[in-house]
Formats: sequence, C-alpha cells, structure tokens
Amino acid sequence: MTDDRPSPDASDVPDAPETPGAPEAPEAPEFGPGGYLPPRAAGRARKIVLRAELGIQWVIASVVAGIVLLVVGALWWRSTSALPDRYVRVVEAALVEPSAAHQGHFAVRAGGRIRVFEQVDPSLMLCLAPGWLEARVGGEVRIWSVTGRALDGGAPLAEYHARIVDGVVYADTSAPFPAPAGTDRGVEPACLTDPA
Repeated sequence: MTDDRPSPDASDVPDAPETPGAPEAPEAPEFGPGGYLPPRAAGRARKIVLRAELGIQWVIASVVAGIVLLVVGALWWRSTSALPDRYVRVVEAALVEPSAAHQGHFAVRAGGRIRVFEQVDPSLMLCLAPGWLEARVGGEVRIWSVTGRALDGGAPLAEYHARIVDGVVYADTSAPFPAPAGTDRGVEPACLTDPA
C-alpha cells in the first residue's frame, strides 16, 4: 500500500517560532572550514593549520640540511682563519692599547677597530691628549689624524688592510688604502715638542 499524499514542499513548511531572548546560533566563518578547532576558536582564527603526520622525507631533509650547514660553516671558518701570503704578522691585538709599533708598522686602536699604518719614523706615536699621531720626519714634527689624514697639509700615512686572526693583527702591505686628502688646520705638536 502506497502513500498517495503529496509530499510537502519546502516553501510550505512553516518557520519555527522564535523564542524571545533565545541566543542566536553563531555564524560560520567566511574564511574556511573550522577544521578540528572548537567553534569559538575557529570563529576567531585567521588561518587554520591542519595536523598531519610527518613522513620519513622530513627526517631525511633535516639531516641533509644539517650536513650542508656543517660544510658551509667549515668552509667559512677555513677562509677566515687562513690568510693569503701577502699578509704579514704585525703585533698581538692585546698589545695595541691604544697603540703599538712593530717591525716597520704602527698599529692604533681607533674608532672601534685596529688600524695599521706604515711606520714612517721610529718616533711615530699616538698623542692621547689631542687624539692624533705625531712623528719627526725630515727634521720637523708631522701630525696626522688616527685615520692617517695629514692635519698639517703634508702627505698622509699609508694605511694597510688589517685583519685579526687568533688574537694577532695581520696587515696586507701589498696595496695600501687610497690616501685621504690632507688638510692644513694650523695645529701644533702636543707630544713631540722637545727638539730631537
């Protein structure tokens, strides 16, 4: 026996009566599915990361990345610890406080780093009060800034590229830096004032 009654259309079903004061159901988020998050957390989430088990490929990738980092680190350490032949040993960095002279080179600690200059004369020294370099050259006292710039209008000091390896200062004496232009500031010697 079959039911000959017509099935009700969706438009014929009356709406459920609204209960005054009943809370409204939360709206579904517009940016994606709620995933495994509870509805309240899913409503506030900006993006959802679904959990999945990591396969063996992730373990292999981690090991390969570690090996690559070790190789790169070893190559970098070797390149920084081995200097080319053109670098000559100047002095231990601990002795440059604030300056030191050794084997024709003059090292001075200035501007947070160690600078190495050609020792134009054994009298070359750092004069602390004004903070410049002085030396007797050709019977007169010459004055330079700690960057090698001549402050008396003369020739600048030749500065070499310096590197510190294992606490020792090395200098590349094959090619000095381009010399800064000198200025004549009318300065007078402050340390080498007595006659030679």
